[in-house]
Amino acid sequence: NQAKYGSLSGSVPFSEKVVPVENTITMDEKTEEQPAASITFADLGIPLAANLQDTVLGTARPLSDITWKERIYLALMLLSIVAVTVMTLIRLRVVNTNDPDFTFCLVLLLNAAFCVWFAVEGVLRERPSELFILSFATVIIMVYLIVNYATGSRNDVKLARLVIACFFCPVLFILGFVIACEYHMSKRLIFRTVGANEMLQVLYRNLLVFQDFLKFDLQLGGSMIILILTIAKDISLRDIIILSVGGFVTVVWFILGFFTMSREWKIGAYIFFLFSPVELAYVFYKIYDAAHYKDIPGNKDSDGLVDATIACGVGAVAVRLVVIFTAAVVFRKFGNGLRDKLKPPSSESNS
Repeated sequence: NQAKYGSLSGSVPFSEKVVPVENTITMDEKTEEQPAASITFADLGIPLAANLQDTVLGTARPLSDITWKERIYLALMLLSIVAVTVMTLIRLRVVNTNDPDFTFCLVLLLNAAFCVWFAVEGVLRERPSELFILSFATVIIMVYLIVNYATGSRNDVKLARLVIACFFCPVLFILGFVIACEYHMSKRLIFRTVGANEMLQVLYRNLLVFQDFLKFDLQLGGSMIILILTIAKDISLRDIIILSVGGFVTVVWFILGFFTMSREWKIGAYIFFLFSPVELAYVFYKIYDAAHYKDIPGNKDSDGLVDATIACGVGAVAVRLVVIFTAAVVFRKFGNGLRDKLKPPSSESNS
């Protein structure tokens, strides 16, 4: 045996001849566990969490995170709003307070302020519904300026305002619509706010839609108040009291709904729903009143003020119904974890 196999004492130990099995397995495992090229949030076009900011109104992006296309859209939108506002203020200084143009100027200034709000927040917070509303509003403003110039008295200020609107509005509509569609499809900021949970993403998107239509409701409510106060030559004391109290209640109602739904405060939500139909009854009454205004002998609507009041009232009713519906959708999903996701990091650490 020793001659055949050799001396065990003079040979290399058996353990050194055989490659250890565990070493081979370890090498194979290391080979299998080699990770592929990692995919970052930047590759997916999703902003990093460090780039996001917690504001009073919610999570937003800093200005440094805005793309060139968004910068161009914001610059054109703000430039057009400033130009129309300056022209409107010039017209407001020379027009008589009894002239329907005075009313339209006030309505235009109010809507210009809301357009600035929608444009800035729509881009910084990636709100597609706000940009859709803003794109629709630009078309409405352009149509109003065309009708106002064609039917009313003509002057250089109106013509300059119309030219500016006709130049900017088509570009802003197309660009805003494209950016809004990108926000809607990508859901980048929604992902960074609530994570990859699909249910939370749906809940958060429903909340954003509710808040956007709530702001649109406030815009139409303010326009309706201006039109009602100026449609008649002699407004009754009752209407003055109702509009004064109603305007204050509308602002409080807006603030209550905006913050109650995101914080899932049920008592505040019940109060919000309780006061939601209050404005509808008065708006219905004023629509009926405006519709029969022209039937009174001596009353005319050559400048379209009554028709504008009716159109604004119908829009206010439709938007208020949408607000109530979307609020109910959000309220039904209270307690599913969205409130905890929307808490700023500072409040979570303190708790």
